[in-house]
Amino acid sequence: DTLIMEAKKEIARGVYTTIQALQKNGALKFNELPFGSEELTFQHRFKEFSKVQTPAMLSYAQYKDLKLKELPSRTLLGMAYKGFESAKIIIAAATSRVSVVPSDLLQCQQLLKVAKGNSLSLMWIQKIINSPPPGNPKQKTNQELLGHEISFDFSVQKSYPLIKLLKKKKKNNSKKK
Repeated sequence: DTLIMEAKKEIARGVYTTIQALQKNGALKFNELPFGSEELTFQHRFKEFSKVQTPAMLSYAQYKDLKLKELPSRTLLGMAYKGFESAKIIIAAATSRVSVVPSDLLQCQQLLKVAKGNSLSLMWIQKIINSPPPGNPKQKTNQELLGHEISFDFSVQKSYPLIKLLKKKKKNNSKKK
């Protein structure tokens, strides 16, 4: 169904934009690229999608033209939030149809949980970023989320993660005698 594909596209865009914002903010770090360059990694990851005709595959040049890396993390988080909210509206439209197939309905329910959960997570992330660091409200920092851990949970939907914000557990340095 076209509406379900649109919702998936909005969720994928939201997850990608969230990852870009969190990387920019320093809250999310990835290891070295497995194929040596961003372009080779992109080509390897998306090679299988070249066989799919709809939606059309994004080329590496188009990917580079997105220019998301130039935007501030707060702007990226706002864009991601709008994507998840848009997905919720699209899913509501898809499920309001009289002739919804049960498998599509289940998929819509899963996608809706992901979109709602990610919207809430982004609200918390934005709240943390927008609040001044403890102790020195004038201090400029790009590490606002260091006290938290970002987790990607695929238990609700196998292709689209719930983005979870977890408080890091404090290490107990005291030794027991």
